[in-house]
Amino acid sequence: MTKHKTSPLYFTRRDRRRASFGEEVNTFAEWLGWVPMEWQQAFWDAALEYRKTPGVGRGWAYARRTATCTLPRQNGKSVALLALAGWAALKWDKMRIAWIAQERRVATENLRSLFTLLAEKGKECTFINSMGHERIKFPNGSSIEVQSATRRAGHGASWDLAVCDETWSLSYDVLQSVAPALTARPSALLCMISTQ
Repeated sequence: MTKHKTSPLYFTRRDRRRASFGEEVNTFAEWLGWVPMEWQQAFWDAALEYRKTPGVGRGWAYARRTATCTLPRQNGKSVALLALAGWAALKWDKMRIAWIAQERRVATENLRSLFTLLAEKGKECTFINSMGHERIKFPNGSSIEVQSATRRAGHGASWDLAVCDETWSLSYDVLQSVAPALTARPSALLCMISTQ
């Protein structure tokens, strides 16, 4: 990926008074061999702002529950979400991460590409490609799983992180089903990126 200037039409803005895990995702993306774009860094910085919550969950909570960004086509949207999901799965134990895209096939291909990069870098993980249960499993108990873009996407699930790729193609019913799956976790986050 080459470094170039792309300006999102709409995105969650950073509050610089808060701490953020964004730089860690940037470092992780570079470790994978990607060259993060300015908008990706800005998105990670804003999405991953947090506040300390002693004695609750992991001792911190995201400053917001939802982060969004819209950009033109072919600007690294999926890469931004892959870096975010991969970083989160490796950073914390037992993270349950959902990947929702316009098509299950596309979501599975994205996860397979992340798995391949991680395996090439020597990270121990397993790619499971069983119809309806596609996922990457990590030794620390974390997983990134493909979810169908249906109105039952989040039914009965509890996720720490849900990423929606190409949100424009997801129906309102899908987005309404994802939100409740994030409420049971003390620090859950919904990240949505889409074409303008």
